[in-house]
Amino acid sequence: MNKRYLLSFLPIALMVSCGSLKRGAKSEVEVIAPKTEQKTVVLYPELEGSIYSDSLRPVVVIEPNVIGVNLKRVYPKMIFTSVQSANVKYSDKTLPKNGMKLDLDELSNEFTFPFDSRVISDYGIRGRSIHTGIDIKSNASDTIHAVFDGVVRMSKGYSGYGNVIVIRHYNGLETVYAHNRRNLVKVNDVVKSGDPISLEGRTGRATTEHLHFEVRVDGEYFNPRKLVDFEKKKLQSGNLTITRPGSKSILAVLSSVDIKENMPNDHPTFSDSKPTPSSANGKYHKIVSGDTLYGIALKNKTTVSSLCKLNNITKNTTLKLGRTLRVK
Repeated sequence: MNKRYLLSFLPIALMVSCGSLKRGAKSEVEVIAPKTEQKTVVLYPELEGSIYSDSLRPVVVIEPNVIGVNLKRVYPKMIFTSVQSANVKYSDKTLPKNGMKLDLDELSNEFTFPFDSRVISDYGIRGRSIHTGIDIKSNASDTIHAVFDGVVRMSKGYSGYGNVIVIRHYNGLETVYAHNRRNLVKVNDVVKSGDPISLEGRTGRATTEHLHFEVRVDGEYFNPRKLVDFEKKKLQSGNLTITRPGSKSILAVLSSVDIKENMPNDHPTFSDSKPTPSSANGKYHKIVSGDTLYGIALKNKTTVSSLCKLNNITKNTTLKLGRTLRVK
């Protein structure tokens, strides 16, 4: 067979080959994805009882019924009005009549400590006032994180709180983050545990950069140590039960016996801070005309810096007549 004959036969062979490839492609089995059925799912907050506020009312959504796939838990949306977002103490009564119980061991996987630093001022009596949260030392512009998933109810400048953020969580709690240099979230933003929400500062009534952290239910604060172990930077263990006995203020009880025995009261009163000579909580001095921090320190065999630390003041603080200072 000569070369001219081979060259003339080659195009015909190629055409036959391509035709067989095309026919083979048509014979492939087509894979059709199965259609998913639809189902109605009612989602609601994890609160005991059946009483919900407008912002926490169960909502109905449509989700695909996918077998064998674990869908991530979905929470209802909360939409806060300008009135609901105006006051850090605002409450629309999210606590059911029979109270609620939080399993802190179960919630521990959903918790993030707001900022990894030390406590510089605890909850409780501070002179003649009540310190409603716990202060955590920070440096300017340190990043503060949301402790649980939730929705931002308030983000603005507010009185002595300075730039403050209030987040309502799906477990029924609200947390407050105050003295921020800059808020990074706005009202109705959905946040996840660990999300950055602010840069810390010293706005409002603050003498140093720090985070003022509060925990509230129905607009009422309680001791954050009943929720968080601030030394270990994690949630406490056991159950936290929150109720409202009759018409009284809320009562938060932690089931861990080793914690609650030495836990301060939820709502210390001003009468608790009145000094007496036999007070077991320390020694106090009532400011009179002519008093100075140096003179008070000398008289009570202590130092000015110790007085400032005990009373959360500075050496330049004006001593008002009648004010009570703790000296020991």
